[in-house]
Amino acid sequence: MMKKWQIIAGSAASVLLISVNSYLLLKKDSEIDRISYVSQYEETKRGDLQEAFHTEGVVVPLEEHKVYFNEQIGAFSQFTVAEGDTVNPGDPLFEYESFNIEEDQRMLEFEADKLEEQIESIEDHIDELRSFIIVIEAKESTENADEDSTNFIYNSVVDVEKEIYQKELERELLMAEASVIQKQISNIDQQNNMLTTLSTYAGTVTDINTSLGNPVITIHSDTPSIKGSLTEEDVDKIEVGMPAHVFAADEGKINGIVSKINTYPESEPSLNKESTYPFSVELQLEEEQESLLTGKHVNVNVVTNEILDAVTIPVKALSTTGIAKNAFVIGQDGTLQKTPLTVGLKMGQTQEVVEGLSSEQLVAIQPDIHSENDITSFNTPIWTKYTSKTAIENLGTKQIAKYIFTGFIQR
Repeated sequence: MMKKWQIIAGSAASVLLISVNSYLLLKKDSEIDRISYVSQYEETKRGDLQEAFHTEGVVVPLEEHKVYFNEQIGAFSQFTVAEGDTVNPGDPLFEYESFNIEEDQRMLEFEADKLEEQIESIEDHIDELRSFIIVIEAKESTENADEDSTNFIYNSVVDVEKEIYQKELERELLMAEASVIQKQISNIDQQNNMLTTLSTYAGTVTDINTSLGNPVITIHSDTPSIKGSLTEEDVDKIEVGMPAHVFAADEGKINGIVSKINTYPESEPSLNKESTYPFSVELQLEEEQESLLTGKHVNVNVVTNEILDAVTIPVKALSTTGIAKNAFVIGQDGTLQKTPLTVGLKMGQTQEVVEGLSSEQLVAIQPDIHSENDITSFNTPIWTKYTSKTAIENLGTKQIAKYIFTGFIQR
């Protein structure tokens, strides 16, 4: 009889306990903590993110040079090159008999003098630009500039250095042209009134017009570049100066830069077909990539946006409420905190975080939330690999008691 009452009393106590706890948990505005469940988490990382536009292209020569012959200055004699020949600046292309050898010589000397003046002018300009950099850097070292001023000075120096680089290239081209003219002057055959036209370019002779229709010779540079076409929808997605990555079979990735975008379509505009716009990519080739064959088809990725050293999290760690973005951050005090985020560039399954997180923070991946509070307690699954039967048997009685007690009092 006593045993029956004990069973009834125990059952009643259990029902009461379950009922009271259920009421407290489900009651609105209850102060009872809800424990959330976190089964997976990851650490925020720093990395570079890129947004790219994908298209196709074909390998073409970087430059095409046309050489002309003026019948009014002399009578054509002979070509000194053939189609397929490789030429360098100063190599002879064709010979002709001058109608006025003295006048032609004076014109060449005048052209040589003019080039020398242009070269000297460019060198003076380069010296001025270098002096300007010295003044800027000296000013920075003597003043306590703030971060904005330092950035402005840095950008100014970079811009000036770019201009110096362009002027140095221009000077080299003029010097090469002047050298060719001086060689042409020295090759004049006064006795036979013969003049030789020399190449001012390096490349391959791709066409010779034996009927002497201009251009009489076409030279393609041996440096490859990429040509492609953009649709009406895509032409506004890229800009000149954007980095590009070219992928060719057996060549791997080749870096480059968008060098030209035509704003006029490839063919005459028509209502019956979509317009396409040519674009070019100048390549930054390594020595082993210089044999890239003309006509080869390639894939092109143009980097339209790039974020360096960004704080990133997995996309699946984002929680969205309306337009608001949040992440649940695992704190060192054992709590789970809902943290508002400002997000930026998304690349695949990786999301840039502009504000709200720093690197090396732990964020929960799709946690099971049982609280409306921004900060809650949480638990994680038991890692059974650390709770083997042997490991438990090796624990002493005091350790077991300690862990059980800690489990009861731990929030």
